[in-house]
Amino acid sequence: MSGKMEAKIIAALSNNNHRRWVPLPVISV
Repeated sequence: MSGKMEAKIIAALSNNNHRRWVPLPVISV
């Protein structure tokens, strides 16, 4: 919905799984 929300989710995922960062297609779509 919002670019900020996506960035927040990506940051959270990156922070949670900093050892292996994998972009989720769900976020892209």
